[in-house]
Amino acid sequence: MQRTIQAFTAAVAATLLVTGAAAATLAAPTAACKWDHREFQNLGNSDYTLRFAPLAADDDRGMGGYLGYLSIHHPLRGQIYNFDVFQGNGYAVVKLMEHAKAKKPIHNGDASAPLELYEFDENLHMAAGASAQYVFIPRLGQTDYYSSRPADAKASIDPRDPKFRLNDNLWKFVGCR
Repeated sequence: MQRTIQAFTAAVAATLLVTGAAAATLAAPTAACKWDHREFQNLGNSDYTLRFAPLAADDDRGMGGYLGYLSIHHPLRGQIYNFDVFQGNGYAVVKLMEHAKAKKPIHNGDASAPLELYEFDENLHMAAGASAQYVFIPRLGQTDYYSSRPADAKASIDPRDPKFRLNDNLWKFVGCR
């Protein structure tokens, strides 16, 4: 947990320094925006978007702590991740596990270890659900850096190239879908 807090603090400082964004100037999500319809933009590389989606109507996992899906998109790389979003009963940390139907497994050191997702309000205090203004996913940049995808190779895209690098940046709420 301490390493996660340190990583988050470093990401906040770097992101705010690079973008010049001030947390107080951001508009808060509206109450009408459901948790599973939110969209965020990467503050370190604005070409990336993060989208939440609800569980499919025929998906019976809603009772097992599954909250929905999260996907990450890039205009040239396409959809590069598709995660199941889940949360254990009584534990506040939201986890991301590669969706069972994804085409390429993720590699983040321990392929079986899920990524964690932390949500913050406009004052950078922990927030939950639709009120979150920021999202932070530790190790996502590392995961992307060391993963290789056939679509990237076909498009001659190297995720290690700084213009395509995902990094461990904050994601800012930009709207509802």
